[in-house]
Amino acid sequence: MTRRVLCSLVVALVCAGAVVAQDAAKLTRIRDLRFGVEATIKARIGERRETAEKPGTYVFTLRDDFGGMALGRTSRDIRDLRFGGTYYVQGRRAEDALVGAHTQPFFDVVSWRPAYVSGMPLAYVLLPAGVAVAVALIVFLAMSRRVKGAALPAAWDQAEIIAGPDQGKLFMLRGARVPVGRKQDPATAISIVLDDHVSRQHGVLIREGNVTYYEDTNSTGGSWVDEQKVNPHHRVPVPPGARLRLGPYTVIRVGKAAEEDSRTRAFDAGSFVVFAAETPPGADTAERADA
Repeated sequence: MTRRVLCSLVVALVCAGAVVAQDAAKLTRIRDLRFGVEATIKARIGERRETAEKPGTYVFTLRDDFGGMALGRTSRDIRDLRFGGTYYVQGRRAEDALVGAHTQPFFDVVSWRPAYVSGMPLAYVLLPAGVAVAVALIVFLAMSRRVKGAALPAAWDQAEIIAGPDQGKLFMLRGARVPVGRKQDPATAISIVLDDHVSRQHGVLIREGNVTYYEDTNSTGGSWVDEQKVNPHHRVPVPPGARLRLGPYTVIRVGKAAEEDSRTRAFDAGSFVVFAAETPPGADTAERADA
């Protein structure tokens, strides 16, 4: 959850900084404003007043960085428009007004937003902030992985998926409780990725002394230990080499494989198993005598 929040914050800051920087590149000088054409200018706010001709309409002076001046005009609430502040102001040029001996264009304002934060351009704040948060996120993830890896307890046994879509995966069993389920942390749990019949929190292996137990945590597909059904929230002992089945497909061998019988070998032939027994002692001698 923390990683998602930090990633979202980084993306938001970088995108906001990029948008502000892009808008700054599209600014128009006041002297280049064209009649009726929407534009964005960067200007400082001067004297503000309400017009007597149209109550509720406010007029204020706008001055850009190039010496151009205009009269901003809007019917919006201007209480957040600070005198002397610098803003990105969006609107359209309208008719000219006679101010003393000079004419100045009216600029019908649609919206505005601050161009600076604590005296610094907004883009200079958002982009470095996004980069700083990104670096902090990388350091946080690296440190969390390092600490997590260093804190892993010693393994007390292992488990291998011997049947199902995730067949062949091997997990080291660590700690007193080992979660079993879909998309768990493989460093501390038995993580099933490809079998949709396995619940996210299917069950848990519990180690008490030298005995291992399994508990089904109310899974959807059910659990079986050596083909014996495990009732939800009930513990059952798991002997070394036992088969733990999750749902219809996934089978996990808990513990190392049992020693093969010295007199019998099993050969996996795909769909069936062929057993080949060793020749009993003395059989070869009897056969030669008969010959």
